[in-house]
Amino acid sequence: CEELNRGYGQTVAVFLQCDVTEEGDLRKAMDFCHDHFGVFNVLVNNAGIGESPLVWMAEHTDDVELGRAVREQVRVLRIDLEAVVVGTFLGIQHMKHYGRTGSIVNIASMGGLMVMPESPTYAAAKSGVIHLTRSLGFLSNTGIVVNAICPSFTNTNIIKAYGENAVEDLSKRVGGVLKPTDIAEAARMLLQDSAFASGGHVMRVTVQGGYDVWVPGKKRTPIKALL
Repeated sequence: CEELNRGYGQTVAVFLQCDVTEEGDLRKAMDFCHDHFGVFNVLVNNAGIGESPLVWMAEHTDDVELGRAVREQVRVLRIDLEAVVVGTFLGIQHMKHYGRTGSIVNIASMGGLMVMPESPTYAAAKSGVIHLTRSLGFLSNTGIVVNAICPSFTNTNIIKAYGENAVEDLSKRVGGVLKPTDIAEAARMLLQDSAFASGGHVMRVTVQGGYDVWVPGKKRTPIKALL
């Protein structure tokens, strides 16, 4: 926040702690945004976590270990899917309440479009985010646009949690990882480009393919390469 505010010479960003699994926290964050900036017309549901690799393949013979594994799956679903559903719903309600149009961007994942044997719960959650977004495309008729981004592996704490050299090792294995700014650019395009104003769009972001729109059963529609 401080870096952004220094760059713009004014307060354009404010930090507010928010537990996305708590409805009250989400509502407070949206109200705070409106009260502080005088408008609430953009929402990005970005919070997400990963799951322990290969947890589904392990045999959990200890009750404590089994309980921990089950709770982890529930937590992934709560943060990666439930919080996005609730956040999107509340965001729509707040935008309607304040009498304004708005745009919502949900951060999904390429994992929601493919098989992920090492992270099936994560893949299921992100797939849900994709279909939620596509199903809400009709809202563009009311002035509220909902779109999604599906990034490939990105240099975030989800990857770093797997070890000190996880980002470097993964980059060598898959041919590179994205930067968080690559995802920010995708969000900018979805929010500003009128081509996405009809809603329900799913933008893929990959090192190899750059930015493109995913439509089931259709050929890849490229937009541009990574900057």
